[in-house]
Amino acid sequence: MKNIYLSIGALLASSMMFGQGNISLASHQKLSSAEKVKTTTPTYEKAVVIWSNDFSDPNDWAMVNTSSPTQDWEITTNANAVPVPALAPANFGTVANGYAIIDSDGAGQGASQNADLTAKDTLDLTAVASVGLRFQHTYRTFEDRRTVRVSNDAGATWTEFVITEGLNSEANVNTANPDVLTLNITSVAANQDSVMIQFHYEGNFSWYWAIDDVEVIELDDHDLKSVDIYGADISADFEYSRLPISQTRPMSFGMMIKNVGGTTQTGVGFNYDINDGSSSVETGSIGDTSIASTVTDTLFGASTYTPSSLGTYTYTLTATADSTDANMADNTMSRALEVTNYIWGLDYGTAVSQINQAGAVGIDSTDVFKIGNQFLSQAVDTVWSVDVELGASTMSVGNEFFVEVRVFDGSGWVIESTSLTHVVTASEPGTVVNIDLTDEVPLQAGTQFIILAGHYGGAFNERVSFARSGLVAESTVLFADPSDDGLTRFGGKQTAMRIRANLDRTSNNVGIEENAAQVKLGQNIPNPANENTRIAYTLEANSDVTLKITDVNGKVISTVFEANQVKGEHVFNVNTNEMAQGVYQYTITTNTGTATKSMVVVK
Repeated sequence: MKNIYLSIGALLASSMMFGQGNISLASHQKLSSAEKVKTTTPTYEKAVVIWSNDFSDPNDWAMVNTSSPTQDWEITTNANAVPVPALAPANFGTVANGYAIIDSDGAGQGASQNADLTAKDTLDLTAVASVGLRFQHTYRTFEDRRTVRVSNDAGATWTEFVITEGLNSEANVNTANPDVLTLNITSVAANQDSVMIQFHYEGNFSWYWAIDDVEVIELDDHDLKSVDIYGADISADFEYSRLPISQTRPMSFGMMIKNVGGTTQTGVGFNYDINDGSSSVETGSIGDTSIASTVTDTLFGASTYTPSSLGTYTYTLTATADSTDANMADNTMSRALEVTNYIWGLDYGTAVSQINQAGAVGIDSTDVFKIGNQFLSQAVDTVWSVDVELGASTMSVGNEFFVEVRVFDGSGWVIESTSLTHVVTASEPGTVVNIDLTDEVPLQAGTQFIILAGHYGGAFNERVSFARSGLVAESTVLFADPSDDGLTRFGGKQTAMRIRANLDRTSNNVGIEENAAQVKLGQNIPNPANENTRIAYTLEANSDVTLKITDVNGKVISTVFEANQVKGEHVFNVNTNEMAQGVYQYTITTNTGTATKSMVVVK
């Protein structure tokens, strides 16, 4: 079953692989009405546009399909025809003139698509030695196949360039809105007099593909383009937008560089500049590699500079190579790191979206939902509370959410602390809510942890929307599968949750009751629980002990235990079979006080 789509920001895969192969005319109609377009001069300036089409005239395109039921591509001016909210409205440069779309999602279950969109013009490229095909497009993946086909014999045979390969493609990944893609089609089209272009789509209750502003260009020999940058070496750390001064570390960088030129580029790397707001504090260079035409590579390296004071540090990276670049305007990108007193975050930018369910394969949209960001500590510290920014949706008002912190122990994720439930008030959608943890989370150098925000599922208007912004590296953002509470990733680059660790002790009253009670109360395992769960606690002294479970209204559901116990570690097994799905609190009372934690029961 296809995923239910999310109200999320664009999720851009960290790289694309394109294959090519030859196919015959057997399943494709030759276009006898094609009009040959001849080049007007024997040579061209580099990067010149040889041919273009903005879909303003639907008669420029031929459509053939073997879909079931019949379904062709559509040329429309409706920017909201895109079926994924995060990618609508379509933001193509000439969207008002029209664009092409094939909507597998809209066709519904049981329908399948196999459709070609072919430009009727036949291009004479005998004077062009290095040919690129450039176009704007958007899509969301789900077992659908997208290819570009190029013919040099007026449509008798075709060479195929694979964009996404059906079942072998990462599921539920969004492009940017729009993504601009340049394919090197030199091997098929250069010095040929009968070149044709075709877009091919196959889907089965999948998503869609939309295309606009198609151009055939002569590639520059030497041209790099910066695709993305990172504020860390993401193989060893995560990229932060806010970092507490107690956690500062030498700044490191990564840059995703694409060779959009016609030849292999040598000596490829990037220069960096770090500015503290008043002046440049360090410059340097990273990388020395070769990148073939139309290939994307990502380079990482570290500076020696460690921020030592509060403030915003802007890092600017510029792609370089041995040869002079034809267009330096697209070689440079910048981002900023804010060094703070206590706040630790990964989200950045002002393009804020929201999410309230996983929408992953096999996960019901009404299930308990938990999602969050990973962090890596470089020093001894303590997380005292969590700042959660809610989405702007007012449907969250009156609904409950919670926070959970897990620490990676080398083999799995262990719940270290949770929060009590928080009911969203009328003034809180679109704002940051500080959430107390029932236990502080101690950090050591090398501690990897994740902060999850969650709600308890239900109908759309029973959930809580969490805000997110800024694309971060694959596996940074994880969500919990409600069937086993295991953490998994969406795939590809992800939009960071606007969930931040707060290292300010005064922001949280954690441990006051627990310390007075002279007891260390652990988180129940597993949580959520669907049959049995274990509650562990440690007494610092002999004491009378009572353990009770209450619902969110404070009603006592069960008194699990009442007895005198000796100091030390104790564990209770709790059967949840008779408990309805929902959120509960369990409270331990000793001779000196009480301590409380939350637990979730699922069915």
